[in-house]
Amino acid sequence: MYEHETFKNAPITEATATLQIAHPRPPTAAQFEEYAATVASGFPVKEEKTGFATSLTISGNEPIFQNVPQKFLELRSDDNKNVIQVRPNSLSYSRLKPYISWDDFVTRTLECWRPHFTLASSSAVLGISLRYVNRIDLPNPYEEADYFATRLSYAASFPNTFTNMFLAFSMRGKETDSTGNVLIFMDQRQSNPEKIATIFQIDVDKRTALTTNFEDEVISVMKSLRDFKNELFFLSITEKTKALFR
Repeated sequence: MYEHETFKNAPITEATATLQIAHPRPPTAAQFEEYAATVASGFPVKEEKTGFATSLTISGNEPIFQNVPQKFLELRSDDNKNVIQVRPNSLSYSRLKPYISWDDFVTRTLECWRPHFTLASSSAVLGISLRYVNRIDLPNPYEEADYFATRLSYAASFPNTFTNMFLAFSMRGKETDSTGNVLIFMDQRQSNPEKIATIFQIDVDKRTALTTNFEDEVISVMKSLRDFKNELFFLSITEKTKALFR
């Protein structure tokens, strides 16, 4: 377990857990509706949406990428703080600000997943991922080295008047089948002359092949991914940043 400080004012604006699922047969629209009815007491707001999945085909030795429309079901609590997205091959639960605690997040995630597995007779969990989106409001302007240990590197003579910034990288976890992706960028819509809103997003995922006793295994994988996420976050910020959240 990665030891870390728990903040009174954590900067988390959204936390999402996703299961990638292999079904023996594609779930039907009727099964989606049955699932929605099962969780309706906690998620009464229902909306059908359309997203896009990218497909790859090879033609004449040339790769062709296409965005394929994909319908999915979004279910929300009355206060819009809890969201489920049901797709043919995945199920996601999101908690929006305020984030309560890790234990609460895991409990709510499992409550969303259990009825889906019962209704859809899912055969395997192929992957588990966590996404944590943090928003950090910093003074305008600020010195990156004061707040971030993981940051852009640029010449010392550069003027410190950046109007935008985007940093992205991926790395393998200590377990070879886990991956971490980090995005750090300015949210210009939420920034103003007094503050710069910086988004620090961490995605961690792990390939799995769970077919039995999935709940205990899912909890175990989620905990290992949380440790990886915390390591990426806490090693990337300074004590001055931590003081903002205490």
